Amino acid sequence: MKNPTDVQVFTAASAIGLVAGMRAFLGPSILGQIARRGGLELSHSPLGRIGHPTTAAITTLVSVGELIGDKLPKVPKRTKAVALIPRILSGALCGAVLCASKKRSAVMGACAGALGAAGGTFAAYHLRKLVTESLELPNPAVGVLEDGIAVGLGVLITKSIT
Repeated sequence: MKNPTDVQVFTAASAIGLVAGMRAFLGPSILGQIARRGGLELSHSPLGRIGHPTTAAITTLVSVGELIGDKLPKVPKRTKAVALIPRILSGALCGAVLCASKKRSAVMGACAGALGAAGGTFAAYHLRKLVTESLELPNPAVGVLEDGIAVGLGVLITKSIT
């Protein structure tokens, strides 16, 4: 999108934060890969390092590990501080990156992303719990479905604003 409005940019920042709330490393991984390919204009910003090939590779590798690890029984609830704080920080980073790429306030983008991540964390947690319990499906199976939704949303959101 060549000239998105402020509302479109900050909505996208909040939405990519929601993805980070679902999977903490997925947002940075998607943004890193798109930035690495030149899809985000970040040459004017220190946040451009997210698109460095090494950074993009590391975030992608960690994201894949998170997708696998999420299905393990001993993983703490995402609503606990140990899991919630990284999701909010990730959402803030994603919002800042997205806004900086559109020459908008990275600070406002970080706020939008952090709010989106907080909301996404709790919404996805309760939705997954509801689906698992009401349909009597195994939690890991619903987790795989959630992975697909998170990846699809992340790509769609980022592509809609780039």
